[in-house]
Amino acid sequence: MTINKKSLILIALGFVYVLVRLINIQVLPIFNDEALYLNWTRLIISNPAKYWDISLTDGQQLFFFLLTSISWLLGSKYFLLAGRLISVFSGLGALITLYFLGKELGNHKIGLLAALLYLISPFTLFYDRILMRDSFLMFLASLILLWTFKQFKTQKWQFALLNGVILGIALLTKSIAYFFVILYLLSVVILFISNRKKLKKSQLKTLILQSSTVLVVAFFIQALQYISSLTWNIGPKNSIFLLSFAELSKLPLSLWRNNVYSTLLWLLTYYQVPLLILFLFGFYLYAKKQTTSAIILLAWILLPISFEIITAKMYFPRYFLFTFVAFAILIAIGIDHLLNYVKNKFFQISLLILVLIPNLSLDYQLLFDVRHANLPQIEAWQYLEGWPSGYGFDELVTFINTNYLDKNIPIKIFTENETLLSSGLPLYLNKANLYQIEPAFELGKDLPQQLPISITQSTNKALILLHHNQEIPKTWNVAEVKRIPRGDPNQYFLVYQL
Repeated sequence: MTINKKSLILIALGFVYVLVRLINIQVLPIFNDEALYLNWTRLIISNPAKYWDISLTDGQQLFFFLLTSISWLLGSKYFLLAGRLISVFSGLGALITLYFLGKELGNHKIGLLAALLYLISPFTLFYDRILMRDSFLMFLASLILLWTFKQFKTQKWQFALLNGVILGIALLTKSIAYFFVILYLLSVVILFISNRKKLKKSQLKTLILQSSTVLVVAFFIQALQYISSLTWNIGPKNSIFLLSFAELSKLPLSLWRNNVYSTLLWLLTYYQVPLLILFLFGFYLYAKKQTTSAIILLAWILLPISFEIITAKMYFPRYFLFTFVAFAILIAIGIDHLLNYVKNKFFQISLLILVLIPNLSLDYQLLFDVRHANLPQIEAWQYLEGWPSGYGFDELVTFINTNYLDKNIPIKIFTENETLLSSGLPLYLNKANLYQIEPAFELGKDLPQQLPISITQSTNKALILLHHNQEIPKTWNVAEVKRIPRGDPNQYFLVYQL
């Protein structure tokens, strides 16, 4: 079997993608969400019958933790790497799908440019190297968008059924996938309206039946999680992040203004000015030739971002990571037209590199100096500097193992009621039979003036680990035995014992 030149280029892009994503993939320490996900996975593997739905205790859907469980079984000794590889291969799937989507909506060159943009984008580079659900969701979004165009164009049932399955998996992964359902239906409606004069009645009936089947299959798959009574935790969890109708009715203008400002700042950071200009240029040119497809792509960008701006109480760039799929196609179209103005191959490559230099600069930081990378402030807080970040955690684990567990000293660890320590420590501490972990202090409340009885009367050596609270009451009869710097130079892991 011979492989043509076009396929070789795509294979080469895929190879470079994997190589780039693996460079220093573990340099970023395990952070809050990763610790939570991996600890759930550890528990699921230890007792599937008891813990299969443990993610629903925190209102998080099930499917992604099936993937983390598989990765754990394949590489439990290197569980953090194995978990992050889920995002790496999700990104590879998105890159390949982007090529075929670009080819479907344009041509081979646009497909390759879209895949190249995925490869070098700091936005995708960052999330493809950490254990979060968002790269996987972006892969699913790219498949849905591709198969929606394929379904309408060919009216083959295979694309409708595939879309139903993928939508169902997305709904089993994260609530944000409801966007995918809305955008799928909107895409079908736009395609129908623009082609209504060309469609026969039989084709219209087929289209309606296929779209209905997509929804039935998707919601049937989603309904499987209702086997667990804990599924009802999803709604309250979502309410933490989204405004209620009552809150929206008060017109929170300051929140909306902040969300708009944050969105613009994040787009400028992750896309940079040259690519944003090429996005507008690409949309303008594409809308002149393929108005329907251009409107659909724009809808896949503007509707999710607008919804987040209006409704998000807690707002992060990853919430619209999946919009990169549509962004990449339109930017690729803009780059393609720009390069057509330059006939010389050398100058084309030089121009392309010049356009991508701002992105490549941030890529370099993410790969080789992530601690000082020019990330948006909210990203730096979550992954590098704030309490969810993992800087200092390895030193804390080494301290506890070396000074207590490796010496066979039984200990009971008392922490704040949060995730990084209570979920992360069981993953790394030696000799599980020698320690217990008990969340003893509520976040958002002052530390008690007197130590809880559970600490003072502990039969094992009691260790108090703090990293939210940086001072303790003077009435505590404890000694500080270790102070470990974190990402923020003013924050520490504090270790005390009676």
